[in-house]
Amino acid sequence: MIEPLAILSYLFTHPMGTTHAPTPFVLESTSFSNHGRIPRTYTCWGKNETPPLQWTGAPPQTESYALLMIDEDVPRLHWYQWVVFNISAKKTALPKNVSSQASFVVANNSFGDPHYHGPCFTGKKRKHHYQFVIYALDSKLSNAFQADPITLRKTLELHALAKAQLYGYVVRRKAKHQTHR
Repeated sequence: MIEPLAILSYLFTHPMGTTHAPTPFVLESTSFSNHGRIPRTYTCWGKNETPPLQWTGAPPQTESYALLMIDEDVPRLHWYQWVVFNISAKKTALPKNVSSQASFVVANNSFGDPHYHGPCFTGKKRKHHYQFVIYALDSKLSNAFQADPITLRKTLELHALAKAQLYGYVVRRKAKHQTHR
């Protein structure tokens, strides 16, 4: 007869009795926390620099990455501020103020040009929310996707092994009113 203690010991120490959850795919910045305020230097009112971003936990079969920066407060549609793809699978970060001449493709944003456009908005709303999305992809993509961020995003969703988001917001300063004496 098998002792109950031996059975319990086996169940708690045998490898088949344990499961290993996959490491979560995470996108972060050293400049702002998730759902935090994006520093002015990354806006058109500052230096319009790209923020530093890093990611961990991508699936091992990742062939490339793509990154989108989206203004979620533009009425009726999302506004793509920055669209990047074919980032090497060996990379795990993009530095602050990364060059558009780096070893990846900077596609057209919603302004119609292949550049980073930091937060820069007008209108009644003084606070806008931004989403950074990193996609771990199963392949590199054709450069034909440079023209249209909406079509590119649909393609990214089809090729995504995993994706991670980082959220931030920007508050526009009130206009300074001059006083007349």
